[in-house]
Amino acid sequence: MLAVPGVLTGCPPPEPITVAGNRKFRHPGSERELVLLVDEARARKVQLRVRGSLHSHEHAIFTDAGDEHINVQLDRYNRVVVWDDAKLQVTVQSGMHLGVDPLDPGSNDGNSLLRAMNDRGWALPDLGGITHQTVGGFLSTGSMGGSTHFDFAESIACIRLVAGDGKVYELRANPSDPADAETNPFFGAAVAMGLYGIVSTVTFQCVPRFDIIGKQMTRTYARSPVDLFGGRDGGLRKWMDDNQYNRLLLWPQKNVKKVQLWSARRTVPADAARTHKAGKFAAKPFQQVPELLQSVAHAIYEHTDRTPPPYPKGTVDGMTAAINTFITEGDEEFWDAWFTGLPMDNKVSDRFLPTEFTELFVDIGKTEAAMKTLNDFWEQDDRMGRTGPNATEVYPARASKFWMSPSYGRDSFRIDVFWFKSGATDPDAVFYPQYFHLLSQFDFRFHWGKHLSLPNSTTGPAYRRRVSPAWDSFMKWRQWFDKDQIFVTKYWRDHLGIQKA
Repeated sequence: MLAVPGVLTGCPPPEPITVAGNRKFRHPGSERELVLLVDEARARKVQLRVRGSLHSHEHAIFTDAGDEHINVQLDRYNRVVVWDDAKLQVTVQSGMHLGVDPLDPGSNDGNSLLRAMNDRGWALPDLGGITHQTVGGFLSTGSMGGSTHFDFAESIACIRLVAGDGKVYELRANPSDPADAETNPFFGAAVAMGLYGIVSTVTFQCVPRFDIIGKQMTRTYARSPVDLFGGRDGGLRKWMDDNQYNRLLLWPQKNVKKVQLWSARRTVPADAARTHKAGKFAAKPFQQVPELLQSVAHAIYEHTDRTPPPYPKGTVDGMTAAINTFITEGDEEFWDAWFTGLPMDNKVSDRFLPTEFTELFVDIGKTEAAMKTLNDFWEQDDRMGRTGPNATEVYPARASKFWMSPSYGRDSFRIDVFWFKSGATDPDAVFYPQYFHLLSQFDFRFHWGKHLSLPNSTTGPAYRRRVSPAWDSFMKWRQWFDKDQIFVTKYWRDHLGIQKA
């Protein structure tokens, strides 16, 4: 269903007011100004891209180089539009941060969406590991939390979009249409990488607020209660299905081989009654590694990253000792609010532990085979050329209805290969390609905001189209919303095989 309010006029074009690096940003404060920026880009035949919290890969965010292009920051377009108490819905401007962005001086707990929801007694069904992102940025790359029971994207009720023709479209699902999920551009616009236009506002269908209760267990492989690489007692697949929210971190390096299993469930009224009867204090937030220890880890990783892997024996021995010192066996129980407990990595410092990664979604039915393939691969590594010096994260995703979601049409489990972001070495050249080659046999799909394989590789555009069932529907509507390719950069042209207009 398309509702077309038409072009909005009557507001002078905004002027650039800040400079970040070598890029000048426009800072619109209204939907009218968004429309005028699109009109300007079309008239001048230049690109327009919107940045969020910069959590995605840099090249996926900005325009190509050149002062003629328009880069937009929505730090003046970041408020709640309306609370609808009758429907339990909230409409927000897309520049609003979910939580607190530590890199944005204007972002704080008092102006974050999740805090406002919680104070109202509302919640979203799921959240990612961090909540620094803006609403528009989180949606646009298909980001999500770790659950096969709940999905952040299920809460998206309406998307208001400023398309490449300068018109404003309001997109919703139409449950009365049997073909809606295959033909309605709403299902393309939610995960569109900025290629349909500027997301103006988003309406969320909320649920009543809840707490979570859970445990993090740190074990050696040998002492893990979950069969990580086999099917004993259902293995990792069953563990992911049995827990409402979960994720695990693996340190697969030789002479380390440790795992952290984090799992949680929503609390029920009986939990509070049992806790009170036992005389225990219920609220116990999940605790991350203290910042002081993160600063020590920063110094170690920065030294290690001076050269690419595989590393000399001395470096391997030093990193092995460091990991074993930091990652020790033990349990941590927690009871926390949904919006502070589900994003379990919010307190990992972007300053001390800047992390980049590739995120690969595999059909959850292939969990055991893919994990065994990974373990066999890691077992042959003596110098961290295959494992790297960091952790690898594994967690599930619920099947999505949105066309370009990496979990479209299938429950998935994700493999996140972490890399310490110092800039000294390039993981795209020295590390990630081996994982793309290894796991392509499982028809993995990429997280669009993270590191992608090179366009001319065997997992380039042709591969991505083959493993994405709704690719052609997405591309048809991309062309419809942006005939002049205002929002298409060289990065997206190359990675998605978009032909020039």
